Amino acid sequence: MAHETDKPYLMQTNINKLLIEFADSLLKDDKLFIWFPKVDILVVGGSALAMKYNFRSTVDIDAQIKCNASVDSHINKIASKYKIPKDWINECFMKTPSFSPFLWCEAILVMQRTTGDRYVNVYVVSDLDQLCMKTVAERNIKDMNDIRQLTLKLVQNSNIKFQDYEKRMCELYGPDKKASDKTRQAVRYGLRR
Repeated sequence: MAHETDKPYLMQTNINKLLIEFADSLLKDDKLFIWFPKVDILVVGGSALAMKYNFRSTVDIDAQIKCNASVDSHINKIASKYKIPKDWINECFMKTPSFSPFLWCEAILVMQRTTGDRYVNVYVVSDLDQLCMKTVAERNIKDMNDIRQLTLKLVQNSNIKFQDYEKRMCELYGPDKKASDKTRQAVRYGLRR
């Protein structure tokens, strides 16, 4: 999907600030909390890497937003306030082959904003799931750099092996989905460290 800008402008500090402001705006919207007291947001892709590790900047926040009504007015209000593109946060990644509803299973809570009995929870995708997503997407040099960084983090932080990666790929995408040989070799090499 083409974005309104191709110049990365979102990084760890402003991603967190924008998500806090977005969550606080959502908490004031009565129609979002009619049936259920919470909104859940799952952040993936470059923005998740920026939030967790400050690896790099990105052009948008790829997120799945679970709630009872549209949040477009909140997105647009923040875009207008900060003079940033209206697609600063979007759910376009859900239309790509790297999306899986099972990404929520291992997601990590990184932020919770509350007002009374209302909650907005922000999660980031796990590193292993992020690695799987990147290998399925395999779009460009940026993805290969992310794969190298992720394999390093996975070895350092959790001693994940190549077999764990392949098992999780199957859980997320089914037994028929495989990354290219080049990408699988990069992951195998990275997880061997």
